[in-house]
Amino acid sequence: MGIKGMISVFNDETNYLIKHPEEVNYVIGVGVDYSKQVYSFFKRLEEKRETLRIKEKLLFGEDARGTMPFVEKSKHARIKYLPYSSIVSINIYGETSFISVFGAEPIFFVIKSREIAESFKAYFEILWKHAKT
Repeated sequence: MGIKGMISVFNDETNYLIKHPEEVNYVIGVGVDYSKQVYSFFKRLEEKRETLRIKEKLLFGEDARGTMPFVEKSKHARIKYLPYSSIVSINIYGETSFISVFGAEPIFFVIKSREIAESFKAYFEILWKHAKT
C-alpha cells in the first residue's frame, strides 16, 4: 500500500471517528521504528485528532515511551505500555480493524467485520489490564 495507502486508511479511520464521536479508537502496538515520513504523518494526524477531540486508547511498546509527545500529551488519548516492541500494530474502530506492518514500505490489511473488531477489542482489553502506565 505504501504511504498513499497509509494516508487513505488513517483518513478513513479519522472520518469514521468524526462521524461517531462516542466511539473510541483502540490501538495495539505503537512502536518506535517509523521512517521520518511516517513519523511526520503521525504527528500531523494526532494534532488533527486532538483538535477534533477524538478519543483513543493506545498500547505502546515500552521503548516508545517519550518518543511521541504529541500523543502522550493529548487530553483525549489514554496510553499504557507493554514490555515489547513490534513493527506490527492493530487499530480497531467501529466494525473495522486494520493490521499495519511498518517495514520498508508500510502495508495494511483492512478487515470490515463487527465480529472480528469485537474479538480484537477483547484482546485489547486483556492487554490493557496487564499494561503499565
